[in-house]
Amino acid sequence: MSTTVAPNTTIASRTRTLPSVGSLLLNVGIVCVFLIGWSVVSSASPYIASPAATVSALWEGFTRGGLAPATLDSLGSASVGFVVATSLGILVGYLLATVPFLGAVFSPMVRGYGSIPHIVFLPILLGIFGVGHSAKITMAVLVAVFPIIVNVSAGVATVPAPLIKLGHSLDLGHVAMAWRITLRAAVPSIIVGMRLGFGAAFLAVVISEFFGSPEGLGVEMSQAYGASAYDQLLAVVSVVALISLIGNWLFLIAQRRLA
Repeated sequence: MSTTVAPNTTIASRTRTLPSVGSLLLNVGIVCVFLIGWSVVSSASPYIASPAATVSALWEGFTRGGLAPATLDSLGSASVGFVVATSLGILVGYLLATVPFLGAVFSPMVRGYGSIPHIVFLPILLGIFGVGHSAKITMAVLVAVFPIIVNVSAGVATVPAPLIKLGHSLDLGHVAMAWRITLRAAVPSIIVGMRLGFGAAFLAVVISEFFGSPEGLGVEMSQAYGASAYDQLLAVVSVVALISLIGNWLFLIAQRRLA
């Protein structure tokens, strides 16, 4: 017995395929334009290395230089700070949204804290912890915790009332209500805060390494700049940008799926 495929099904499948192909071609075109522009600028300025020289410096840095351990050092410090900031941010954001007294008293303080340029805390941290990982991790926590608190608080505050009533009807305790109802419903907002927090934590660590650290991507960047090795400088910048983009992309995928 022969089977037939409905024309609408074929058209629908082609319609779903075309946007993905068009998006891929657009991305390829953007990359090509970027590389061409980069090549033109590098040929006109001695301070901008060419794409080929940057790729060569990347290969040299990861195979023979100290770029690999520096990347692991910076990423490790940022990851620890990000985990701590996420834990604190979820706890504080939940309390601000669910306890009216805490929200009324501390929400203005949190908003004021977010307007402070956090780099001003670095000299204090260096004085307390000295040069090393502790100062970098603490700096990452101080920078990343703000967007997480704000987004968690906003997500918890906008949980639909029927879900809250459902939790009360099931006689859930405070912990069970938070775990099974409130935080679960606020997961998309939590992911947004984590996405912003990771990028902030990683950049905070790299910037901290400019001022006081024995190793890390910030140290590699500072040394390359001091030696006028602009190909190595752009190689380090490329690593920082790539890690930030990959982290943002992964959280963005999680955010879209959960939304």
